[in-house]
Amino acid sequence: MSIFEQPERVRKELIALLFKMVRSDHTIDQKEWAYILQVAETLGLDEGQVHEIFSNKEIYVLHPPKSERERMTILYYLLFLMKIDGHIDQREKDLIREYGFKLGFRTAMTDEMIVLIQDHAQKKFDPELMLDKIRKYSN
Repeated sequence: MSIFEQPERVRKELIALLFKMVRSDHTIDQKEWAYILQVAETLGLDEGQVHEIFSNKEIYVLHPPKSERERMTILYYLLFLMKIDGHIDQREKDLIREYGFKLGFRTAMTDEMIVLIQDHAQKKFDPELMLDKIRKYSN
């Protein structure tokens, strides 16, 4: 089952997690808000639900999916959210490490992905670069 097919609670947990991530730098800019709305729409959640999640984000606790693919999808959304405003601060990196660990990923892999995102914060990059990092740590 993909993250998109998960129960609504799980999809809402992901959106709440994204809000917790954006709040780490104490501001939510328009690009971040638009990104979260786009992710929510992809997950089948509407704008009203997004506002409800934002208002009550603390009640949503991430329960990592069993599937590595689903957990990687969550990490992917977090990494790209970190990149969206063009500014990556230490608190965001620390949260990515924390969430990456909770999702079951090695800190070394998460750190490499953070560096990759940081190196490309102001530009697009080939997703193959990220896949190369993942393959390095795959069994």
